[in-house]
Amino acid sequence: ISLDLARAQQEPSPDKVPIDEAERLLSLQVALKISDLGSSAETFEVNRRWVAALQDEFFAQGDQEKAAGLPVSALMDRDKPGAASVASQLGWYSFVAIPLFYNFTRVFPQAEPLMSSAMATY
Repeated sequence: ISLDLARAQQEPSPDKVPIDEAERLLSLQVALKISDLGSSAETFEVNRRWVAALQDEFFAQGDQEKAAGLPVSALMDRDKPGAASVASQLGWYSFVAIPLFYNFTRVFPQAEPLMSSAMATY
């Protein structure tokens, strides 16, 4: 992934102030979501531990789905590659974490260290 971090680091400008209450609320919701995904911007080792814990939760849910005779949800079948697989992590970063952090950083340049950390972990 090639990102223009120099553009993301520009100083805030007046046009980046929320134009109305809906935009202000959306900004806060995205900030809250980013905080929920914060482990994606931790060091590789810390992120690896979080992903392992997430995978354990997913597999436990998959076990319950199997026991109930339900189809097992994606990434929750312990007999298949899980959330900690390289393919899953590359997909997560490429399609969710990096685009979200990048766009947030473009609007809020002060969040650039978060973006840099996510890229380093990626």
